[in-house]
Amino acid sequence: IVKLKEKFIVIVLVNDLANEHEYYNMLKKYDKPHDWTYNLSDEELLDYCKNLYNHNKHIISTCKKNGIKYYDTAINRVDMFNTILKEISPELNDQIPFKKI
Repeated sequence: IVKLKEKFIVIVLVNDLANEHEYYNMLKKYDKPHDWTYNLSDEELLDYCKNLYNHNKHIISTCKKNGIKYYDTAINRVDMFNTILKEISPELNDQIPFKKI
């Protein structure tokens, strides 16, 4: 990733929640029948959430270690996407006009 950011705009999205139970509660709250996690048992979902939590913490740690900016999309996702668009727009030399979603 460090070499990629010299030639590309690197956007790292994470969900920086406090623990696996927050992931579990978030998925239970927002899961819809078309989501692949919807029909998991509580045990399977919690196991997935533990892995997801650990994976996100690893990504955040790697980003910090390598000076790579990451964006937390756990809360106010649309606002965060608008922030990302504003930040990368100058790097795109206005090739893509910014439009707030």
